[in-house]
Amino acid sequence: MSAVRRLRDLTPEDLDWVAEQEQAIFGPAAWSRAVIEDDFRFPGKRHIGVEEDGALAGYGITSFDGEVLHILNLAVVADARNRGNGEVLLAAMVEQARELGATEVWLEVRVDNDPARGLYESFGFEPIRLRPRYYQPEDVDGLVMRLRLGDEA
Repeated sequence: MSAVRRLRDLTPEDLDWVAEQEQAIFGPAAWSRAVIEDDFRFPGKRHIGVEEDGALAGYGITSFDGEVLHILNLAVVADARNRGNGEVLLAAMVEQARELGATEVWLEVRVDNDPARGLYESFGFEPIRLRPRYYQPEDVDGLVMRLRLGDEA
């Protein structure tokens, strides 16, 4: 039996869950609860969640600057990985970019996060530059990736 997935916009009522998952997924590099709370109030950002069989399994945050959709965060909880939740979230974000008329989608990923890089590359994202020692405190490089939408027919 396959899982039932549903996308929904996150609300401030999801803040505790997001803050808990942020800490579990990203550890020392996690955004603080205060930053996440401020982020929920920031105009122009979209917070989207994917539910798997009725429970939140992942979340993402985007912002749009009028030309480029920026994926600020895409995270799937540990026990819900490798089951299509990341693909569902990323597809929704790319669709959002198309609906907004974005010409590109940008994101950053740790260079050592092979599963995430593989996901992004499978959607057509290409690496465009390195950000040396961007992820702190580990001093891991960040990779900026881009998906071009403007050239699509």
